[in-house]
Amino acid sequence: MIRKMLVNVFVLAILIAPLAVMNGSKGEGGERGPGETVLYVDDDGGSTYTSIQDAVDDAGPHTTIVVNPGSYGRVYIDEKSDLTIEGNSSSYEDVIIAAGFSTNPSFAISRSTNITVTGVTVSLSLSSYAFYVSRSDNVSIIRVECGNLNSALGIFNSADVLLVGTITSGPTAIVISDSRRITGGLMTFNAYGDSGAGIAIYGSGDINLGWLMLNITGENSTFIRGSGCWNVTFSSLGGIVKNYMVELFSGEVKLIGIDLPDHYFSVYSGARLSLELQRFVFVRDESNTTAIEGADLLLTVDGEELYSTEHYGGTDGKSDGNGRFLLYLVKRLFDGTNTSVFPQNDIRV
Repeated sequence: MIRKMLVNVFVLAILIAPLAVMNGSKGEGGERGPGETVLYVDDDGGSTYTSIQDAVDDAGPHTTIVVNPGSYGRVYIDEKSDLTIEGNSSSYEDVIIAAGFSTNPSFAISRSTNITVTGVTVSLSLSSYAFYVSRSDNVSIIRVECGNLNSALGIFNSADVLLVGTITSGPTAIVISDSRRITGGLMTFNAYGDSGAGIAIYGSGDINLGWLMLNITGENSTFIRGSGCWNVTFSSLGGIVKNYMVELFSGEVKLIGIDLPDHYFSVYSGARLSLELQRFVFVRDESNTTAIEGADLLLTVDGEELYSTEHYGGTDGKSDGNGRFLLYLVKRLFDGTNTSVFPQNDIRV
């Protein structure tokens, strides 16, 4: 029997403005500011370049490549720094980048730093990934749609990657491997492979993603599949998952604001999954009328210290001007088993 889940369905009316869109100007190249260069690309021939790749090859540091609506071939960014590629349209669907029948990704970033891609659609490649990031850092992928017959987006051996307003569609939507500090939100994951995943995380950590819409339709698929991951947090999730919400082979994952029956989670020996609630704790005087700023607090869960200010030997922040702490309380815990327990949250002030 197929199990379906509808979790925290939310409606988002979000307009993420294109970054420095050039208001339809095709242009011949120039500068935005001291030391910044702008190159224009138009597949109809109205600009200096008709190929994004040619502009990338010519680009030095601190260059923005503005791409007018059209269809373009594969893009490969290798050993570049301080480079931005932006679609010159209010809709990312107007700028299409596709490798066609090539076995290479349609868009690849390798051995580069400070790269931003915004306002484009990346699709149609025979490669394992439509969009591929490898051995790079400080990469921002904003308002980009990725679709592929295989995995849509792959992030490998990279750090400090920002994902915002991105839509990924494929048997597996995103693969993150041997990477760290992946952050962002306002994303949609469409995974339709029979055994696919919305997000597959291997040997990676310091990941924090929120405001995610899920459409995970494969009969044996799962939203989050993880192995060897650490400090991974997901919050504000909504959509449909047919099989597992989380399949965790090893490592640690936190879900904020999700409370589902145990059969939506598969947690193997050596893995740890916590379902947490975000709560404000207020500190007042004895009359309960005056907020106490700078109060100390200790939060433990089954004896394990999760929040500790200076008085208790930790480095977490004290109460703010409203006498308030923002805490994450563990409601249920899967510790190497598919059966959850209800841990004891203790707070001392």
